[in-house]
Amino acid sequence: WSDSSSEYFTGWSRLQKEAAWETQKGQCAICGIHMTRDRRLKTSMHRDHCHGMNKTRALLCSECNQAIGKFRDDPNLLDRAAAYLRHHQP
Repeated sequence: WSDSSSEYFTGWSRLQKEAAWETQKGQCAICGIHMTRDRRLKTSMHRDHCHGMNKTRALLCSECNQAIGKFRDDPNLLDRAAAYLRHHQP
């Protein structure tokens, strides 16, 4: 939970991060998995933020944070990916 430069980039203080942890009950805002504070694990907590505005949105697990990053934070691209998966379900 290092705050050296993350507060500058995300706009959240340590207290805001702790409050979000409590509000979300330690769960990822997307998949709901219980997150850990150990950054070496796939279930580690990350502050998801809008890169254009440097504004934190919520706490996500590492997997979900990376996933939306791979889709360039584009909801339309995520919608297309979801439609693709639905279309190709067995």
